[in-house]
Amino acid sequence: MWRIFLAVPLILSSAAHAQELSLFAGGLKESGTRDNSPVWALEYQHPLHENVGASFSWLNEGHVPGHHRDGQSIQIWGRTNVLDRRLSLAVGVGPYRYFDTTVSLAGGGYANDHGWGTVGSLAAAYYTGSRWLYQVRFNRIVAHGSFNSSALMFGIGYQLEPVAERG
Repeated sequence: MWRIFLAVPLILSSAAHAQELSLFAGGLKESGTRDNSPVWALEYQHPLHENVGASFSWLNEGHVPGHHRDGQSIQIWGRTNVLDRRLSLAVGVGPYRYFDTTVSLAGGGYANDHGWGTVGSLAAAYYTGSRWLYQVRFNRIVAHGSFNSSALMFGIGYQLEPVAERG
């Protein structure tokens, strides 16, 4: 099933253009203790169709006490364009592979925990008259064997190819 999920963007990408590269920064809140931390992400997004896209992200969830977690995510996005295609509203979901450096329970030191989770996102992107875009993103991560988190990030992106219309 995972192979099919990962192959779909490659199969459908031949007809898509206007890939985007974005950098995000913001804040994260851990669900259990309500601790917070800075968060940042780097994302490559590729449209598959007018209202469907796929993305690959590297997400650094900062330094929640006792954890230094980051990882990769692949998401499938559904989106709609409004305001003469200047504003794009999107929802995304996909797997999250994390790497978490934690305090070791066996005599101090550190332990490296790895695991899987799910990331769900809501995004609003504003497309300028050039290739630049601005984005607000909310991520919710449910990680099996680790903490769950919510993050609000702001980002700036760049369309890697010239496009005929915004959005």
